[in-house]
Amino acid sequence: IQRTFHGRGLWLMQDGVPLNLADGGFDMQAVEPLTSNYIEVYRGANALQYGGTTLGGAVNFISNTGHTASPFQARFEIGSFNTRRAQISSGFVSGDTDVYASITASHSDGFRDWSEQESLRIFANIGTKLSANLENRFFITWVDSKSQLPGSLTKAQFEANPQQANAASLAGRQRRDYQLLRLANKLTYSDGDNTLAFSL
Repeated sequence: IQRTFHGRGLWLMQDGVPLNLADGGFDMQAVEPLTSNYIEVYRGANALQYGGTTLGGAVNFISNTGHTASPFQARFEIGSFNTRRAQISSGFVSGDTDVYASITASHSDGFRDWSEQESLRIFANIGTKLSANLENRFFITWVDSKSQLPGSLTKAQFEANPQQANAASLAGRQRRDYQLLRLANKLTYSDGDNTLAFSL
């Protein structure tokens, strides 16, 4: 799901706030799954609570907050084809305010020719309890993703050499470089039985 094609037919959200573009498409590069406390998946019409344009279903990444995250976490992963990913994150609570922040950097040369990927993702949110029933949370996301596009192969090309890139993709040096600065705010009222949220 981290490849470079636009997603279609799904409603993608972070904490209930849409990530889809105006044409309905979305980029999975906009999300850092390591910052999620959990992920909600609504298949088909189960997503109708989010509106009539969600018949394909919805995926909602519920972010860590200062209440759910560790005060300090560091992780490092390494794999084949010079694949590396590192993340540091922290969450804390001070009075009625909580803060969570994460920085993730990754790189992979890729299995195929012309399939190198690298990204930097910074994510943070700040929540304030305004009253017993009212909370405001502000989100900031910065993504810088660079991906080479090896293109598709015919069955014969794949059987001959599955690591090769599509000749046209290689000749055109096709790639998808993606940057995102996202600011979001969510005001939530909850009385225990009912919840009302306003987001921007």
